[in-house]
Amino acid sequence: MAPLTLGVLPVIGVLLFFTMSVSTNDVKDLQEITDESNKFAFDLYLALRKPLENMMVSPISVQILLALVYTGAGGNTATEMAKVLQIPDKVEDVLNRYKELIEYLEDSPLNLGLKMFLEKTLAVKPEFQERASMYFRSKVSSVNFIANPEETRKEINQWVEQKTNNKIKYLLSEGTVDSLTRMLLTTAIYFEANWATQFNPSLTKYGDFHVTPEENVGVKLIFNDHIFPFNHLPELKAKILELPYSNEEFKMVIMLPDEITGLPELENKLSTLNYTEILRSLHKVTVNVTLPQFTIGKTIYLKKILKQLGMKDLFDQSKANLDGIAENLYATSAIQKAFISLNEEGTNAAAAAALNLAVQPTYRISRSVTSTYSFTGNHPFLFIFSKKDVILFLGKVTNPQNPY
Repeated sequence: MAPLTLGVLPVIGVLLFFTMSVSTNDVKDLQEITDESNKFAFDLYLALRKPLENMMVSPISVQILLALVYTGAGGNTATEMAKVLQIPDKVEDVLNRYKELIEYLEDSPLNLGLKMFLEKTLAVKPEFQERASMYFRSKVSSVNFIANPEETRKEINQWVEQKTNNKIKYLLSEGTVDSLTRMLLTTAIYFEANWATQFNPSLTKYGDFHVTPEENVGVKLIFNDHIFPFNHLPELKAKILELPYSNEEFKMVIMLPDEITGLPELENKLSTLNYTEILRSLHKVTVNVTLPQFTIGKTIYLKKILKQLGMKDLFDQSKANLDGIAENLYATSAIQKAFISLNEEGTNAAAAAALNLAVQPTYRISRSVTSTYSFTGNHPFLFIFSKKDVILFLGKVTNPQNPY
């Protein structure tokens, strides 16, 4: 049986000013897929997290790629995928929602791409190719995995590098594809943006970042004093700060635990969070902001994680049912590479890649008589990058001195 190699690729994009409107039905579909996508984002983060390690992942690029595969899956393979991805069990609903989501993201300055590299002798079902093109905006490239797997690997890496403005290189290492590979799916996003209110470089200075109560590292700290959406949520024991980009539909949201050691407790509450409600709880106040400059690069091998989450049959040669794509396919690997850099001017980010939740609390605005608030990010914190409330990537900074 021939393998289906899954590759999950980059998140980045050049931001410009842009406005859009959608119909009432579109809004409903978009909000539903946003809620589903954000639930999957937190599930994936929790499965990937490791103590005292920096982390970054682009859950939406993983989900878009796997949702496309799901539309060609059947039987228990499809059931497992729908449950893990938090998506409906009706293919028509999935197609319509992802069409709305991808159009919403593509309508912005985000550079979002999906491409299928198909072995030229593979008999792919016409309906699957039509769905991939019509609903997922996927491009297709006919390649020769059988005779030239190494040349094909290089071709795929070049496409990824080009789509991510040279930020993600060598996504596929030698041996990742071979003469048994029949299909490789990739998603790519590129994003680069300036803050709406930039940090003053003249204020940047070295200071301590508390990795633990006992361990400090010296890092460059950046400062800003401006009006930002902010709140302190006692339920989370954390401060929430929203930093808008020049196109204010895009934002970085930072969740800073009250205590140096508070990040694990905050992470444990992610599965009950409603990101949309968190954003609605913020109110604009003057905030003195201190953050570390940081750069994070990660390679994530998703096969084991996806199987742990419950997506098992997809990777099982004897059980995978992808007959809606082509005969005798199964997934052999799923990889994501991700990159982010934050400084005074803004953010440069990229990523490349292949449960019933508790009752969600309603977050209330926590007000005090203080007119100016302090947000001192000098210990481990979470960050989320989103377009409005659609999570594009998220991660954590535990040691800004370490890029991995």
